Amino acid sequence: LRSSSEVKKPDGFAKNASTIDILAVSGISVFAQFEGFYRQKLRQGCRIRVVLLDPQSATLAAFARQASQPEALIRNHVKSTIQAIRPLLDSPRPRKIEFRLNAVFAPFSMVGVDIQKQSGAALIEFHTYRAPLDSRPHVVLDSQDQPGWFTFFRDQFEAAWKDARPFSGKAADASVVE
Repeated sequence: LRSSSEVKKPDGFAKNASTIDILAVSGISVFAQFEGFYRQKLRQGCRIRVVLLDPQSATLAAFARQASQPEALIRNHVKSTIQAIRPLLDSPRPRKIEFRLNAVFAPFSMVGVDIQKQSGAALIEFHTYRAPLDSRPHVVLDSQDQPGWFTFFRDQFEAAWKDARPFSGKAADASVVE
């Protein structure tokens, strides 16, 4: 296990990725702060999938209580990340980024790099009970060194992806960020 200060940020962890998969509550620390990096990866042909907690979901309040953070703050963080993603959905390669919202939150966040390849890796952050963001435990899983746990978390991402609803960024989704 590692602390948040001991793990690479997405622009270091995923710099050579051909695919990036993100599962998070708000994504504020792994997406919104690195919008330029993801824009560059899209230009390079990287495929990106993002699953966030729907800011209108009833489970957002439960997550806020668990994280000891104001519900409005979590909701605003999700909306900020959605605002960062929206322009990328209209990028020159619109089919390279897909974005979905889930009604429930996973007990972890994940940044996966090339998770369908034998060279895949995943950075996992556990959503611990009432622990400050910077003290949450992290683990880096490599598909070669920890194949069982790597496969478990890859499959968890795929299940969350399947359960989440697509977000197009079009007018039909406007109420999510208003």
